[in-house]
Amino acid sequence: MINDASVTVGNDFTAGANGHTALDNALYAGDAVKVTVTWKIQDNSGPGTDTSYPIEVRSVGFSVLPAETNPVPLAATLTSAWCTGITSSTSTCTAEINFYAPAAIGGYVVEIEAADSVTGSGSNTALNGRTHVISFSVELLDETVQPKETKLTVDPKCVLFNGDVNLTATLEELAGGAKIENADISYEIDSILAGSAVTGANGIASLPYNVTGLGAGDHILYAEFSGSYEYLKSNDTNTLGISYLFMGFGQPINGDGSSIFSGRVVPIKIKLVDAFGLPVTDAEPTVWLAPYDTIEGVGEELKQVSSVAASDTDNVMRYVPEDRQYVYNWDTKDLENGTYAVVVELGDSPTCRTENPYAIITVAKKGGRK
Repeated sequence: MINDASVTVGNDFTAGANGHTALDNALYAGDAVKVTVTWKIQDNSGPGTDTSYPIEVRSVGFSVLPAETNPVPLAATLTSAWCTGITSSTSTCTAEINFYAPAAIGGYVVEIEAADSVTGSGSNTALNGRTHVISFSVELLDETVQPKETKLTVDPKCVLFNGDVNLTATLEELAGGAKIENADISYEIDSILAGSAVTGANGIASLPYNVTGLGAGDHILYAEFSGSYEYLKSNDTNTLGISYLFMGFGQPINGDGSSIFSGRVVPIKIKLVDAFGLPVTDAEPTVWLAPYDTIEGVGEELKQVSSVAASDTDNVMRYVPEDRQYVYNWDTKDLENGTYAVVVELGDSPTCRTENPYAIITVAKKGGRK
């Protein structure tokens, strides 16, 4: 479990002052703890004081360290620290401190130490070595409290090739369906860790993710809650589908089905782009033929087409860089005259693309087979 705590430090790290703040959250042995600390740094320069460094005080650095008074060693890390209002006399700074609650019951402290980056004898250098203590206690877990069973539901996702998606999963109590807040959910795609997110009040953990590097098609999306002293672990699996954006058939095929071909070759051209509108150059779309009826629509039986071009392989369309499109020169030599659906399988997500794109054409070869 991750215990989140937000602490506002009353001490302003002014010259010659240290401070102390107590962490009210109850911590249990082994808990992963994230403490968000906010404090202010004041510009100590003023009338009658050394004003050689009135601004640099806002560039002060910070470190976090366990106090020597702890009964057992405590490893804590300062993951980030940033300040705002650097042009004013007072700057507001924030830091995130991460540590695991020790196994031993008792009281502990973590110290934040200021280290002014300014050198010299000005008043601001008095910040060096100023500390603020965050104290907390590790309590005995009540073993009579049985953890509750949970249900994790990961949502299926569809996203365009190279695009962005929010991976979402909902954690709730199995009995009653109450949503569980502040729980850490980890995500994997095809058994590779994608990241983690914390559930909100609605029980949903949302992880922004970019699918660049993942090929088009269906991928296994897995989410897991590892459990805590209050809740048992749970997991779920679903599909992350990645699709190309099909930009339509190019000429000489008309989108309204009015195209009539009397020659032996029908040029088939399509364009595929990614989420940013950039051409997809490494897809392998294939061309198929199906009977078409104005009442029944596209027939179920697909026939692999053949090409007259030596550069074509089987029924796989080839990419033409100068035109930024895929091309296939379909040979209609052995085809009877009639109306057909030219179907293109793009080779992307079958889950997210429920229907392959197709174009209606009429073959009317002079003297051709009827």
